[in-house]
Amino acid sequence: MRSAIARLLALFRRRRLDRELDDEILAHLELAERDALAAGLSPEEARQAARRNFGGIEEMKEDHRDHRSVRWMENLLRDFRYGMSSLARDPGFAAVTIGLLGLGIGANSAMFSIVDAVLLKPLPFPEPERMVRVWESTPEGHNGTTTLTFLDWKRQTDIF
Repeated sequence: MRSAIARLLALFRRRRLDRELDDEILAHLELAERDALAAGLSPEEARQAARRNFGGIEEMKEDHRDHRSVRWMENLLRDFRYGMSSLARDPGFAAVTIGLLGLGIGANSAMFSIVDAVLLKPLPFPEPERMVRVWESTPEGHNGTTTLTFLDWKRQTDIF
């Protein structure tokens, strides 16, 4: 739990943590350089040997950042800040973008409401699976049935 809280707090203390990391790397490189000087290397050779033995500095920084914070959330916050600053630079574009997003969300909600009412919810009748459509066959094709014809059929049979 403590680790999770520390990772979330690292999102807000990124600059300070990066400075501390840079200072620590610099201290390690200086110690390695001193050791190489003590081993008899020239100052330039000692500096090169220290950097070569230490490895890739930027790679190590990225690995450290991955372990100290929630990387996907850090990227999300950075993208959000970039998007907001882009919209603030061009208010006309921001208005069009926000309007289109609102229109798209509204259309999506309306379509889902229709699909939900028509396809997903059951019909508001008892035993909806027993509903049928009735029509008459004539030589010209199929026609809808009139009310009087339906009432005649209902009187003549017990199906309805």
